[in-house]
Amino acid sequence: MRYSEEIAREAVRRFLARRLRELFDVKFRIAAVVAIGTLCWLLWTGNRSWLVGAVATLLVLVPVALLAVYAAHWRNTVVRIRQMQVPMARCRLSDTELTIASELGSATIPWTLILEIWQFQRVWLLLISPSYFVTLPTDGIPAAALEFMRTKVTHRNSAARGAIP
Repeated sequence: MRYSEEIAREAVRRFLARRLRELFDVKFRIAAVVAIGTLCWLLWTGNRSWLVGAVATLLVLVPVALLAVYAAHWRNTVVRIRQMQVPMARCRLSDTELTIASELGSATIPWTLILEIWQFQRVWLLLISPSYFVTLPTDGIPAAALEFMRTKVTHRNSAARGAIP
């Protein structure tokens, strides 16, 4: 597998975009509109109380927190690629686990730890937890290997939900 900064940025962007769509549902959007409306109304009427500061602080902290989350994921993904002289990794699949090895080290991940696979055209994200993922560039990986991974994770998730495989 060949990694690049472009692939890493795409992985981080897609991860955060999907998580944000899940987080910022209709209720959150309505609350944000109400908070912005309240702030505008308070300022329009000349109110300069602590409430104005509290609402404004809340509205500023949300984007700042989002930038911090993006920076953390970006650093974890892109910086590692910059550390490699040759941004490549080897992938080994078995019935029980996935092993990814590069010049920086190796990681063996049992299929039981992969909660979900988010599949995009150039990259797959293997979710280990709701906030941690492994980037898997799909270019150069045989279709049979991708299907094997998909089957392993789908089968594991079906069994965990009590479905009949």
